[in-house]
Amino acid sequence: MKISEMIARYGSDYLILDFDHIFITDKIEDEIIMYFSKHRLKEAMAKIEGMLLKVFLIRSYDRKKSLSEYSGGEKSILCFCLIAVVIKMNRIKNVKILFNNIIESLSENNILIMTRQMILLKKEFALSFYQLKDGNVCNVEL
Repeated sequence: MKISEMIARYGSDYLILDFDHIFITDKIEDEIIMYFSKHRLKEAMAKIEGMLLKVFLIRSYDRKKSLSEYSGGEKSILCFCLIAVVIKMNRIKNVKILFNNIIESLSENNILIMTRQMILLKKEFALSFYQLKDGNVCNVEL
């Protein structure tokens, strides 16, 4: 399904994370700048870096590195960490997140790690997680 179709069909109800359109810019640093004011930028970067290093054990992270240099799974993890930090720092609640080809891009180990993180976010912020499968919206098994 094209991103324009997804937005038309699901955009008013879900925050859509689509693997083929994960980022707007070419660097994670630029993505972070779009979500946070200057006075919260360092804190946000530190939280994202901490999550990448401590939770997902990604050692090759460099916020100035081109996103095209990361694997598909790494991009999905970067996107998830960015969204998780935005939600946590802004105390956003009751969001329905729709993944499209995000979970499928991860290794089994990273699926388990991301699932644990989703459970924590669900408990604290009443989030709901869904994924597109064969054109249908399904709950993510947590």
